[in-house]
Amino acid sequence: MPAAIFLLHWTTLLWLLAGMTMATVPFVGQLPLWLTALLIGMGVYRLYLAQAELPPPGRRLRFVMAAICIGGLIFSGHWGVGLDQALPFFVALLWIKLFELNTARDVLMACFLSFFLLAGELLSQPSLMNQVWALAACVVLFGALVHFHVGAQARRADHRRIRSLRVASIISAQGLPLALVMFLFLPRPEGGLALQESKAATGISDELRPGAIAQLAEDTSIAFRIEFPERHAINPADWYWRGLVLTEFDGEAWRRRPAGSVRGGAWTPDAEQVTAPPGGIAITQDIVLSPHRHAWLFALDCPLPLSPGANAGGARMRRGVVLEADRAVTSSLVYRVVSMPGARPRDELGRDRPFWSGFAEVLDRHGSRREALPAELSAEEAQRALRLDPRLLGLAERWRQAGAAATANDALGHALGDGSQQAAAVVRAGLDYFRDGGFVYTRNPGAMGANPVANFLFQKKAGFCGHYASAYALIASLAGVPTRVIVGYRGAELNPFGDFLVVRQSHAHAWCESWLGEAEGWRRVDPTEMVSVLDSDGRTTASDAQQARADAAGAGGNGWLARLKRGTSQRWDAVEAKWDRWMLGYGADTQKALLERLGLRLNDSGLLWTLAGISVALIGGIVVVLLLALRLRRRAHEPLARAYERFCRRLLEHGVTRSPWEGPTALGERAALLLPAAAAEIRAITADYARLRYGPPSALKPRALRQLQRRVHAFRPSAPARHS
Repeated sequence: MPAAIFLLHWTTLLWLLAGMTMATVPFVGQLPLWLTALLIGMGVYRLYLAQAELPPPGRRLRFVMAAICIGGLIFSGHWGVGLDQALPFFVALLWIKLFELNTARDVLMACFLSFFLLAGELLSQPSLMNQVWALAACVVLFGALVHFHVGAQARRADHRRIRSLRVASIISAQGLPLALVMFLFLPRPEGGLALQESKAATGISDELRPGAIAQLAEDTSIAFRIEFPERHAINPADWYWRGLVLTEFDGEAWRRRPAGSVRGGAWTPDAEQVTAPPGGIAITQDIVLSPHRHAWLFALDCPLPLSPGANAGGARMRRGVVLEADRAVTSSLVYRVVSMPGARPRDELGRDRPFWSGFAEVLDRHGSRREALPAELSAEEAQRALRLDPRLLGLAERWRQAGAAATANDALGHALGDGSQQAAAVVRAGLDYFRDGGFVYTRNPGAMGANPVANFLFQKKAGFCGHYASAYALIASLAGVPTRVIVGYRGAELNPFGDFLVVRQSHAHAWCESWLGEAEGWRRVDPTEMVSVLDSDGRTTASDAQQARADAAGAGGNGWLARLKRGTSQRWDAVEAKWDRWMLGYGADTQKALLERLGLRLNDSGLLWTLAGISVALIGGIVVVLLLALRLRRRAHEPLARAYERFCRRLLEHGVTRSPWEGPTALGERAALLLPAAAAEIRAITADYARLRYGPPSALKPRALRQLQRRVHAFRPSAPARHS
């Protein structure tokens, strides 16, 4: 005898489609366009079959759809090793599951795979918006399961759809205590979980190619947020957020020295490495850094050496007065740092072997000959020197001569004796060159060719901050002033609702530091300021662009709709900042601090076992409470179940057999037809039982239960049943 065809009702399928769609929406941007259209087509076709009460597609169509998806992914380049490549394949197979809903197990599997997809999204992007979206999707998927299990009863009354949603919400709420315990006390991994690498890059790297930062100008994603616990006000002109120090140049790009080298390694905090200005104010910052899969951190320039116990976020200071974490930042990181605007670094990184220093004099005297170069130069450095454009050497010589002329008769310059005054004069000459040389600030200067620095300085004279910082650092170094490049961010947005600053990727910036001698240390030099202005967020921008922005604001940018949109965005950002600060920033260090507040001071190994023990105890306690609650609920329904069983036995005595799948209402209607003399009493008993069994707990009152028991006891139909 052939097996009965499993037909999923279209209302249940609609619930399932809604849940699968919500689980897939966060990944639509990573799916090829043709696959998205195919998924929509599969969903519409499967819903049509369900509404027409037609059987699901056969195995042949499933194989054809799988072959189309796999072949399309291979030919479109969405195939390979890695999670980003596997994602479209997983989503395609999930939706093909719609054509294989042949049993109840298939329906459950489709829901569980959708839950798995949501979990992957939360692990890769645990933002507040994604958390809210995932919770809503879970409620819809639970609603699909409830609607499926209730079956035909849910489709007879309109209020059942609301009830399915209500039951799904209750199920989700019941899991919140367990989720809270796991969040607080399950041991945290040392490194975060970043399932999708493409979603966790800031754009700031340890290599500066002149046009690279310009690519971040349109990226409005958040790099980090800053709160000031001591409520200090900072001049927007000081909104420089220090990141990396780059000291190596190969003719095209600036790079930092290898982290493993002695000169680039970590150093012991020493107050003498930073010179504080008279009357300087130390500013404490709590920074919530978005994941970027690198170890470097950011802070207001210039950060002060870390005191013991202050690096709660695992931060440490390296040469160059830059901060780094002890591991790659793969999840939101919260750390505290203290900075002092106007303070000057005095470390030796970049001046212990002045880069390009002296090359101009050598080449001027001997020409471009290898044997004329200093013997201590490596082969690689010699090749760099021989590739220098002669115009760069000439420009460096003019800067040096201008500095020498400015200090020739300066008594202070002779008194310093270490070249500080002459170095400062070279810096002024360089800034004057950019200010008076016809240079233009632009984010789209175009390609600079094979010799980017020379082409920028002598031909195009138009560029972004990376062009100005790279060119200035090279020419100043050739002129005998040790100079290094700093990459980080410039400016910020003030959120008035959360009283914090937001730094976005579009704030990315590059500037320089020049060595002015032992007395002065490193001085910040931003050549981009010579050809740009500051916008309302402290970013450098072209003056014509600023005028265009002001004109646009006057044409409606400050209208009520724009203000409403801006205010709504800032309010949401304030809420999201709290979420990132306390939820995403909750890590191993925060767990340890929580236990210490509870009176438990443990080492790392003891912390792990203590957290594991607390988690097991609390989770076990929650499970026991739930089991006891279910047991009490079952015990409360036991008299009701016994009464209904007695009623069913009375019906059986008169030839009315209850089917395993048959609910009380359906049984009562059928029994009323078979026993017309007792139809009114049968309908009354089944209605009372359904109300007490499936209604709210408040309906199951002792008086109502006793009334049902009396009716069942008195139910003795005398008319013989007709055989069906």
